[in-house]
Amino acid sequence: MGFKLDDFYVLYFGFLSPYKGANLLVEQWTKNKGERLILAGGGNPNHMKDKGYARFVNNTLEKAKTIGILAPGFIPEKEIPLYFSATDLFILPYQVFMSSSGPLSMAFGFEKPVLLSHQLAGYFETDDMKETLKEAGLKPSDVIFDFDLNNLNQKLKWARKNMSKLRKFSLLMSEKRNWKNIGKMYLKVLNE
Repeated sequence: MGFKLDDFYVLYFGFLSPYKGANLLVEQWTKNKGERLILAGGGNPNHMKDKGYARFVNNTLEKAKTIGILAPGFIPEKEIPLYFSATDLFILPYQVFMSSSGPLSMAFGFEKPVLLSHQLAGYFETDDMKETLKEAGLKPSDVIFDFDLNNLNQKLKWARKNMSKLRKFSLLMSEKRNWKNIGKMYLKVLNE
């Protein structure tokens, strides 16, 4: 993919939507030496006929490219593992907590360290996330960032120094949310 081995790559993955905060991530991103952001995603095809939404997507991608963010657009399914494998950290800059995140599940599946916007703090109210944070030696505030230029930069700097803890968290979440384990619990509930 042409990535530099010494650089630290941060991945945003998914459709570009205002509630997902990709535009804010682009606006807040600063060029720190050795850090690169990859904005992997395009417009949701179900909404691209909406001129306002299409303008939002195009403006976000144009601004990203203008400031040196890698913005490959939509990623075909067969290339998804390449992007997750080639990056160091996964970021979810959501502005609204409205659903379970498919990209977060993928990040756990690839055992990729994660940072989440404070709007997603509700995830840490689940028992498995609480337990896993403790097992990894983390607390919610370690994984959560605010959209403030200084806070985002500080959190990225902290993450780079604490990758082993963040990796452990994702690895444990991947194990706990593995379908084999979830399926057993599901069957247990059905049989009760």
